[in-house]
Amino acid sequence: MKTANLLLVLIVIAGLAGCEKAADVASPELYEKHGVSFSYPGNWKITEDAQQGSVRQIIVESPGDAIVIALIYPAADAVSLNEFAERFASHVQQEASIITMDKATFSSSPEANTRIRERFNVSLLGVKVPHVREYNRAEGGDTVAFLVSQAAEEDLAKVKPGFELIVDTFKLLTSN
Repeated sequence: MKTANLLLVLIVIAGLAGCEKAADVASPELYEKHGVSFSYPGNWKITEDAQQGSVRQIIVESPGDAIVIALIYPAADAVSLNEFAERFASHVQQEASIITMDKATFSSSPEANTRIRERFNVSLLGVKVPHVREYNRAEGGDTVAFLVSQAAEEDLAKVKPGFELIVDTFKLLTSN
């Protein structure tokens, strides 16, 4: 999870510049590899698919600064969505040494066991940028996936359809 968090911090920093494009959900790409399947916007890219110990990490990035990280665990090692979200947010905050992140506020949707939203501000050189991070959980066979999406709040309207495409089509087909 450390690699994902470092990448996330770098993307947050780049996000202060803002140059997001709308997610191209009309021409989606299909990702299907090693028991994981999902569609993602045609103008987004898979930038990583790596196994670290028992955890697999897949990173999808928009042309701007939005990101989706899928962390796939053996079901026996997975924690609750709430615990995962709190740990992830805490770890990212600890890793963000050159930027300041306000303490996050979490809110659950009616599907609290599968979706949590976090809001926080990122500050760099006195510039505060509100961000939204959403956590989703998917289960399949003997694996559990946590999908973490993040974008600057001002870009959310452009990237939300892309986030929804990935989350809505994400499937764990077999064990890792």
